Order: sequence, then C-alpha cells, then structure tokens
Amino acid sequence: DAMSTLKADTIQSTGGGAVTLTKQTAAKHFLSFDGNTENDIKLSFNTSSVADSGTGAYAVTLTNGTSSAFSTVLGTAFRAAHWVCTNHGQGMASTTSYSLDCRNSSASLADIETGSAIHGDLA
Repeated sequence: DAMSTLKADTIQSTGGGAVTLTKQTAAKHFLSFDGNTENDIKLSFNTSSVADSGTGAYAVTLTNGTSSAFSTVLGTAFRAAHWVCTNHGQGMASTTSYSLDCRNSSASLADIETGSAIHGDLA
C-alpha cells in the first residue's frame, strides 16, 4: 500500500465554487454573538445579520440560503449554568432566516452570549 500526502492552502472546484463534500457533512452556518451587547457578532460563517426581537429573542438572517426550511438549527448558551438557547423545534422561518430564544434557569427569556449552527444543504 502506497501512502500519499496532499497538502494545500485552498481547494476549489473546477467551476470556481465550493468543493462538494461526499459521505460527510459540515455546518452550513454558524454564529457566536453576545446578546447582552447589541448582538455583537464574535464569530460567524454565512451570517448576514442578527436582529434583537426582544429580551432573549433573536432573528438570524443567512447570507446564502439553504435548500429547505427543514434544515436543522442548533442553539447553545455560553458561560451560564442551566441556561438554554433553542429554536423550539420550529426549524427555519424560511430558507434564509430562523429565530433563536434564550432562557435562564427560571425559564424566563434572557439576553446572553449564545451561538447557533445549521446543518443541511445550501440552495
């Protein structure tokens, strides 16, 4: 068995777009932001904006849409024990946006540092 090593700084499809992954999946969107400070985005991929929809409630808009509003949305809370951020199983509102609600240990909506990600296919 011959061993080979492939090293590259950038891999691009022959058509100039993103390389298609086979037999694996990658997040099509991720977001880390601070809901306490004007929704300051700390780190993101494929994120157009985060809007404050009220205490602990956010509307996220993607730069590039998914192929279906049934894509999986995952949410998490940072640096707070017993807090949760969730999409409430609603999925996406459309192929380009979704809502995220964050609740404290008393189940009340509350602003917090949070993050989310989407798995599915891009349009």
